[in-house]
Amino acid sequence: MLGKKITSSIIMFLLLGFSFSQVTMEIKNLNAAAGTLEIHMTNPAGCSYCTDPSFDNKNGCESYGSTDGGTTLDAVWTFDSTIDAATCAGTCSDGSSPEEVCTTTGTCSDATYTSIGEASCEADGICSLSVHKTSSACTGAGGTWTAKTAGTWTSNTWTHSAKNGNYFTGEVGGFQFELLGALLTTTSASGGSVAALGSSQFAVASTNNGNTLLGYSTTGATIPASSTSTLLTSITFTDDAADTSKGVCFGIDTGSSGKNALSDKHGGYIHTIWGACSCDNGTADACGECEGNNPTNCYATGSNDVCTLDNQCEADYCDCSGTCGGAAATDNCNTCDENPANDCSKDCSSQEADCNGTWLSGATNQGCWGGTALVDCTGSCVALASAAADEDNDGYCDDVDACPGSPANTTVNSSGCTQVQLSISQLGNAVPGAFAIAQNFPNPFNPTTSIAFDVAYMDNISLVVYDLTGKEVVTLASGAYAPGSYNVEWNAVDNNGQGLVSGMYIYRYTTSEKAITRKMLYLK
Repeated sequence: MLGKKITSSIIMFLLLGFSFSQVTMEIKNLNAAAGTLEIHMTNPAGCSYCTDPSFDNKNGCESYGSTDGGTTLDAVWTFDSTIDAATCAGTCSDGSSPEEVCTTTGTCSDATYTSIGEASCEADGICSLSVHKTSSACTGAGGTWTAKTAGTWTSNTWTHSAKNGNYFTGEVGGFQFELLGALLTTTSASGGSVAALGSSQFAVASTNNGNTLLGYSTTGATIPASSTSTLLTSITFTDDAADTSKGVCFGIDTGSSGKNALSDKHGGYIHTIWGACSCDNGTADACGECEGNNPTNCYATGSNDVCTLDNQCEADYCDCSGTCGGAAATDNCNTCDENPANDCSKDCSSQEADCNGTWLSGATNQGCWGGTALVDCTGSCVALASAAADEDNDGYCDDVDACPGSPANTTVNSSGCTQVQLSISQLGNAVPGAFAIAQNFPNPFNPTTSIAFDVAYMDNISLVVYDLTGKEVVTLASGAYAPGSYNVEWNAVDNNGQGLVSGMYIYRYTTSEKAITRKMLYLK
């Protein structure tokens, strides 16, 4: 079932994380002497799909897809700008809503309440205080109850097309990328389709003497689709003397908010082809790099091929498994994988002489790599089977750990707990009229920001932050909350207790009535 289309209510949630499309970024018209260049973008609307319709994502398609019933794994992930949205992805039962919002909406038999929501539709009355669902509760709180006929709510459903693809409107809601070899200022970007939107709708930011450029919508406005290469923005810069390249290159697209990333109008990560370096002498080598430049972008030519050791310009960036740009590393037991949790440990009961047969002068009882005796959370050297329980491996035994389920490899306090937000506080005693969440303030922010949200009635809510790939960064609030207004102060720390990199992030407030998504920008 790996990579198959998921037909439950989490479809929309996954789509907020990924948007696969054929967007191309290019560096053009570099004038090193004048310190100017242009960034061009091609972002056509169209359909990304697998030639094996069992798969709706690139990785699953090209790893497991087959066009002959499984005999040959030959499926290809394809982009076609001529395919419309319905043929590509499917249709919503209301006839208009895109897949991203279809299953979160519906219609009421009394059209007055369709836009208000399911709870108000099915209620047999409306309270002037908004939060009470019964007549007795409303009048008991001093409100006025207006009876009405209970409506019938019909939730929208999404019907997938035979192609089972992902449709991209071509609209870009934000971007972040590095320009290696160039030092930018806070006023480096000007002109192009970004400027056409106006700074009141689309802001561009860069740190002084840094090489990262950020662009983000402040109003929901988006950069329109374009099937031809169009000027995104013009850049002025000074040469980065610390960079040995003879040109300017895009940084690495890791698929995260930490490096290069484009987002669609829903905040989803856009699969992007990053063009080759623009060289002072006008010529890039076979890997898209300029003469004298150590490889920094495996995907400069749009290739995701495995590294080959006889191709030096790519081999310099291979990981231990031979994957171009991969994250696998070799541990002390010569095991190559991407998960640090699998790295072998030193056996605390073995001496150095046991490891290599030679006793070194001054050597201490440091142990052998790959042994089975470990120092447990009590500080004792014991066989692994006899180690005291420490579920989250934070050094605090479960019998004294106030938070035995903390995420692995996190920084914890003296109680064994992480602290991912500074505080959650209730604001006053007033009861809000509806579930709502405010734009974080300040935005952009560093080092902390505040997010205010309203709870209309006792409900299970959640407030979660995601990066542009849809990966959860941190849960700021979760559980049953009483009616009221609340404020979260967050210090840009993730669920693992680690500080974040600069970039755009998505925060999503979910209640039983609705889900609200907003963007925010963290700048170090």
